[in-house]
Amino acid sequence: MMRHVDRLVEETRRQMQPTVDRLAEAAGVVEACGLAVENREFMADTARIGDAGRATRAQFERVLAAMPSVLTGEIAMAPLRHDLRTPLNAARGYSELLLEEDALPPVLVDATRRVCDLVNALLLDIDQHLANPVVLESEPGEAEDDTPQVQQEPATILVVDDNEDTRLLISRRIERDGHKALSAPDGETALAAMAIRDIDLVLLDLDMPGVSGSDVLLRLKTSPATSRIPVVMISADADVSRVVQCLEFGAEDYVTKPFNPVLLRARIGAALEKYRLRMRDEASWEDRFRTLMNMFADGVVVLDERGLIETGNATASALTGLTGTAMVGENIKRFLPDVDGRPDQWVRGVRGSVFDTRCQPATGESIPVEVTVSEVWYDERRRFAAVIRDISARKAAEARNAYLARYDPNTDLLNETALREDLDTRLAENREGTLMMISFANNRQLEEDLRQTEMATLARQVADRLRRLASPGDVQGRLSSGEYAWICHSEIIGETLGERVLAVLSEPFPISGHEVLAEPHIGFTCFPADGTTAVRLLRNADLALDHARRDRGWPMKRYTETMWSAIQARRTLERDLRIAIDRGELEVWFQPKVELKTRRCIGAEALVRWNHPDHGIISPASFMPVAEESNLILPIGAIVLQKSCAEAARWRKHGLTELHIAVNISATQFKRQNLPLLLRAACHTYGIPASILEFEVTERVLMDDTREATRTLNALRDEGVALAIDDFGTGYSSLAYLHRMPVTTLKVDQSFVRPLMTDTSTQAITRTIIGLAESMKLRCVAEGVETEDEHEWLALNSCCYGQGWLYGRPMRGDAFMTHVTANV
Repeated sequence: MMRHVDRLVEETRRQMQPTVDRLAEAAGVVEACGLAVENREFMADTARIGDAGRATRAQFERVLAAMPSVLTGEIAMAPLRHDLRTPLNAARGYSELLLEEDALPPVLVDATRRVCDLVNALLLDIDQHLANPVVLESEPGEAEDDTPQVQQEPATILVVDDNEDTRLLISRRIERDGHKALSAPDGETALAAMAIRDIDLVLLDLDMPGVSGSDVLLRLKTSPATSRIPVVMISADADVSRVVQCLEFGAEDYVTKPFNPVLLRARIGAALEKYRLRMRDEASWEDRFRTLMNMFADGVVVLDERGLIETGNATASALTGLTGTAMVGENIKRFLPDVDGRPDQWVRGVRGSVFDTRCQPATGESIPVEVTVSEVWYDERRRFAAVIRDISARKAAEARNAYLARYDPNTDLLNETALREDLDTRLAENREGTLMMISFANNRQLEEDLRQTEMATLARQVADRLRRLASPGDVQGRLSSGEYAWICHSEIIGETLGERVLAVLSEPFPISGHEVLAEPHIGFTCFPADGTTAVRLLRNADLALDHARRDRGWPMKRYTETMWSAIQARRTLERDLRIAIDRGELEVWFQPKVELKTRRCIGAEALVRWNHPDHGIISPASFMPVAEESNLILPIGAIVLQKSCAEAARWRKHGLTELHIAVNISATQFKRQNLPLLLRAACHTYGIPASILEFEVTERVLMDDTREATRTLNALRDEGVALAIDDFGTGYSSLAYLHRMPVTTLKVDQSFVRPLMTDTSTQAITRTIIGLAESMKLRCVAEGVETEDEHEWLALNSCCYGQGWLYGRPMRGDAFMTHVTANV
């Protein structure tokens, strides 16, 4: 038979070895090509193909070595085939991935395809040459060996019988079969031997003096250490009920005295095989369980009823700071010190529940964990599986979220919610104090000039300066990007502290190598005098701050009731203004503009008026500030431009083709509206050239962003419109921007014209402006001319044009046309 086995092994080697070797060589070529390509992704895949080729060769040798055991029926072929297919499938899988790449070099393509072909050939060979073989019997002509054949692994068998001859006879039979025999004359000796020796099977006499066989069996099966050891009972008693009782206690089988040697061998073999299969299954289950546990990202430990660790996964080892073997037998309370009570009681008390605690590793600091305990049964024993999850990240996130719920992360000041809560607490406790709100009048300009990171730096520096001024009991907060709040513990220090705040915040802020100047303003309110709710006090402080921003005098205001009345009136005005826009109540009036030498009317400035149904004509001074703040200036500006173009078209139809119209453009319009597009559309609608229009903008509008302003002015100039600087001399009056920007006209502000006849310094300034316009070839228009003396002085000093009540007040379009016609 053995010669036949050898022939089959050699035949299998002859059929498959060349293909296995060629595959290993081809896989090595692919691996070498991958190194030459120097592509990291290709190198990883080609290395795996090389590993798979070598693994195939090694696994094939293991298959050949195991074939005798397969052919004698000791092991199965299926697992061997599976183990051989595993590296082949890996080689084919990575080869197919490589062949899908577009940039694969031709030499690597050829080598990879050869690997695929050889893998497919070997898979066919496996099915053909490694199919399940028939278990071989002795071949005809071979002598039957009288030596007992051991079909199983040698086992240690304990023979327990009070009869020495029986023990000796059974032991010799066992040893002839290749097993190791131990003997015990009674139950106590047997139990003692099993406590110190590894026993695979017990042959136990049922009838013994002292401790009976059934008692020994019961003690063996109720002890966790020996409960799984198979026991075959030996009985000379014909009482079937006793045998059945032993089987119920857990005996595997029984034999009767006098025993049949063949039957005894069969019963021993069956019991050992069953035991080994069970052990193999348990080992396999434990391996699978351990593999499954190691797949968990969380720590998993299995505990007995006392809370002692039986096993754990790699994550549990990392959490406890102990290796898997060192962890076994440790009390779980060592690692979860905050658990109360005895571990066995704790385990029973928390099973099926989830709770947070801390895990203390063998070394290092404790970490927060979430523990889930579940009851599991295995091998008729109750155990507990504890899943331990590291929640450090979650706790950090919770702490971060709790912090963000109350604090501004950039400045570490309280946010509005937390500030409101603190204010409510102080009010509930009837405490007195001051709520101060701080902002910067030039915050919008700062946001445009500074990068986001620089604005964040500015906010931190502001917070640091405020903190240095704080007293015990004060609370500071950040309400928005440019607004801060301060709750002082006393009413009487509000204004004094405000002066200090204004002083420190007015100092330059060093940012990115430059000194940045802020313009702080403060509004404050006192409690409980000004209000008894946080909402009311925040509103009051905001109103006071708004008044401080508007007031060009002292930049700090305390809340008064009149401020609330003013804001209510403003809201009413804004609402009515929106209605007026929708109803078409806004009109455009025109104030004549004349040539000073001839007093000939050359055009007009378009001025908006509100024809209110109840209050009559309302001056723009009453509603334009609200329009600017509420962005209603955008539709109003569009209305003024449209109506101005419509009126210009009407004048031209009546022959007044030389008249020009100047239209004021607000800062909001200049920045937010597409003025060239708006101009083009209006001129197209009414069929007029843009050259009869002039847009007036203030110096401040141009200086807010000179680059963008220049771009917009150039675009307007390209459309043909003239450009005037309104109120020249009251702002920056920069010669540089006059030189760069396509300006055509300078308008002398009326604040210089009114004192012209009494103030020599004003006369000097006005002469300078007129001379500047003349030298730069710009037209010069004086505003607010009301007397003949002013007219004569301006004309004498070479001012070309003027407008004011002396030449005509603002009037509707019809009246203006009549006025021009009458003065031709």
